[in-house]
Amino acid sequence: MNAETAYLFRHALLRDAAYQLYLPGDRARLHGLAFVLIELLAGGRAPEPAPLDAGTGVGFQVLASDAYAEELAEHAHRALSPDGADRAEWVASRRRYLRRAAEHADLAFRFESAMRLWQRHAELEAGASRGEALRRAGMAAYRGGRIGHAFALIEQALSVLRDSRSRFFEGYALSSLAAVLLGAGRNDEAAAAYIRAIAVHRETGNRKTEGADLANLAVVHQILGMVDLAEREFREALVLQREIGDRPAEGSMLGGMGKLYRETGRAKEARGCFEQALVLHRESANRRSEGVVLSNVALLLVDSEQLDEAEQAYNQALALHREVGDLRSEGVTRGNLATLHQIRGRPELARAEHEQALAVHRELGNPRFEGIVLANLASMCRDAGDFGQAESFCLQALAVLRETRDRRSEGCVLGNLAGVYQASGRIEQAESSYQEALSIHREVRNRQFEGRHLCSFALLLLARGQVNRARETWRDGASILRQLTDTRSLRGAEDDLRAACAKAGVPPFDETPV
Repeated sequence: MNAETAYLFRHALLRDAAYQLYLPGDRARLHGLAFVLIELLAGGRAPEPAPLDAGTGVGFQVLASDAYAEELAEHAHRALSPDGADRAEWVASRRRYLRRAAEHADLAFRFESAMRLWQRHAELEAGASRGEALRRAGMAAYRGGRIGHAFALIEQALSVLRDSRSRFFEGYALSSLAAVLLGAGRNDEAAAAYIRAIAVHRETGNRKTEGADLANLAVVHQILGMVDLAEREFREALVLQREIGDRPAEGSMLGGMGKLYRETGRAKEARGCFEQALVLHRESANRRSEGVVLSNVALLLVDSEQLDEAEQAYNQALALHREVGDLRSEGVTRGNLATLHQIRGRPELARAEHEQALAVHRELGNPRFEGIVLANLASMCRDAGDFGQAESFCLQALAVLRETRDRRSEGCVLGNLAGVYQASGRIEQAESSYQEALSIHREVRNRQFEGRHLCSFALLLLARGQVNRARETWRDGASILRQLTDTRSLRGAEDDLRAACAKAGVPPFDETPV
C-alpha cells in the first residue's frame, strides 16, 4: 500500500468516526444545513414538477442544481429528525430531487444510475406515479443492457398500473415491454405486445404514442418478413404524426420507411426518406436518431460504390452514438463498418470491428444483431478460403436468426452458406440452400440478395453442365442488380462469371445474345 492510498483510507475512517460522534439529531441538522447551502449555491430550490401521472407531455427542463440533485436527495433523506416532526417537508424535498436526479441521469445516458434513482423514487410514489417511475427504471435498465432487470421492472410497473386502473400509463408500460421484447429478439411476443399497446392508446386517446407504436410494429413485421403489412403500418403512422404535428416523431417514421425501402430495393425512395429524416432530426437536435439515419445512409452509399463517402458517414454516426451513449446503435454501426473494411481490403480492421460489435451485442443481450455479425464473419472466412470456419459461423448465425425469426437475414445467410457448400464441393447441399434462400428473398422482397444469389446459383448450374438454365438464371440476377444500381455486386458477379465460363469453355453470358 503506497503512502497516498494509506492516507486516503485513513482519512475515510477518520471522517466516518468523526461523523459517528455526533448525536442523531445533530447529524440531521447538519444534513439539513448542507441541503440548504447546496441548494442556495446551485441557484435556489427547483420547482415542483408535474406529477408523473399527470400525462402533460411537458419535457424535462434542465436546471443548474440538477448536477447536485442526487446529493440533495441524500441530504434531504438524512435530514429527517429522530422524532419525525419535519418528515413531510424533507420527504417532499427528497422526492423532488430524486426525480430530477433520475431525469438528469437519463439525459446524460447514465443508465445504471437512472435505473437505481427511478427505483428509489418509485418507493416514494403511489398508484400510477409509482408505476410510471418503475416503467422508467425498466427502460433505463434496457438501454443500459440489463435485459433481465428491464423485464422485471416493467412487469412490476404493469402490475401497479393495473391495480391502480391507470389505462393511459398501462399503455406506455405495454409499449416499453414490447420494446424490450424486440431488443431481446422475441419478435412474435413483441408484435403481440405492440398490438395490445396500440389498442390501449386508441382507447385512451393517446394518438402520439399510437403513431410511434404503429411504426415500431412495422419494424417487427419487417423483421418477420411481412413487408407489405409493415409498409402499410409505416404509412399509417406517418399520416397520424403529420396530423398531430409531431415533427421529431415524423423524422423517426421516415427513417424507418427509408430502411424498408432500401431493403426492398428502392434506393431512390430510401434516399429521399433519409434526407427528410435528417432535416427533422437536426431541427429537433435529436442526435441519437441522426446517428441511426447516417448509418443507414452509409449502407446506400456502399451499394452505389461511394466508399469514401460511406466511411465518412459511418464515422460521423459512430461519433454521435458515442456522444449520446447509444451502445446498441454503436454495435450495429461497427458491424456495418467492418463489412466496408472487408470490401476495401482491410481484413484486420474488419475482424477487429466485427469482434467489438459481437461483444457489444452479447453484452446487451441483442441476439438478432449477434446473428448478423456471425453471418458477416462467415463471409470473411469464406473469402479467405477458410470454409470450415465459414460454415461454423453460418450455422451459428442461422440458429440465432431462426430463433428470433429474422426472415430477411435468414435468407441472406442461407445463400451465403450455399456458396460455402459450393466452394467445398457439396453441390447438392449448395443447390438446396440456394433454392431455400431465393424463396425467402422473394417472400420478403429482398431484391438485392435475390439478384446476388441468382448470379451465384447460375455458376453452380454452369458447373453442373446446365448451360441454358445457368444463362437464364444469371441474366435474371444481373437484371435485378442493374435495376437496383448495385454496381459493386454486379461487377463482382461479372468477374466470377467470366472465370466460370472460361473454365467451362463457354462464352460469357453477358456478352452472348440469346
